[in-house]
Amino acid sequence: MKAKTITRTVYEAADGQQFMTEKECKAHEVELNHAKHITELREQVDEIECIDEGCAPFGYGYSDVERYEYRWYRPKTIAEVEALNSFFNVTVQQDGEPADVVGEWVCVEIDGDFDGYTGKEDAYIISALEQSTEKLVNFYAELGYEIKIEKKESAVAARDIALEILWDELEDVPMDPITEKIEQPFLHFPKGTDRTDIWHWFDTRHSKGVSYLVYGDNAEKGEGV
Repeated sequence: MKAKTITRTVYEAADGQQFMTEKECKAHEVELNHAKHITELREQVDEIECIDEGCAPFGYGYSDVERYEYRWYRPKTIAEVEALNSFFNVTVQQDGEPADVVGEWVCVEIDGDFDGYTGKEDAYIISALEQSTEKLVNFYAELGYEIKIEKKESAVAARDIALEILWDELEDVPMDPITEKIEQPFLHFPKGTDRTDIWHWFDTRHSKGVSYLVYGDNAEKGEGV
């Protein structure tokens, strides 16, 4: 009888599991990285202000509360908007611009078959709250009623704070001192956007206007945009 020593190559993944082929090992590590990424995204989403067990937005044609869950989120930063987009595999936006929902409520419809592992199956953004309330006002107008929906001061303050955070981020964006055009993208504004266009965007959204963002409490001394 003759003894033989057989050398066998195995591949060890980051979590210590061993595989006979490199392909299997790489596939396992892809799953590990994916699971880690989703866990991190879920933690970010869990930090976003949220109303669980909410109602479907007004004007939504079909509502099955036994099958669907409606969560209302209020992202206060672009990073939180991006976390919602990535986690639910949707596009949180209003009037075409994700930045416009910063500080606003948006509804996520989650199907009963929602995949908790991927966080991406059967989840849809229905609408931003402002779009829902607009439909409500128009509906009653057709019936001959006039209704007005106003934000509480706390809601306006939340929106303003979110915009002030974005304004601070704008200060870090390089701008050509001669042309006053930004030299790298900012929010949905591409490189080369004129300063006044960006200021106007803030001016139409902040309750005190862009003058307040520029001059603070001394805004009355400024000239605005």
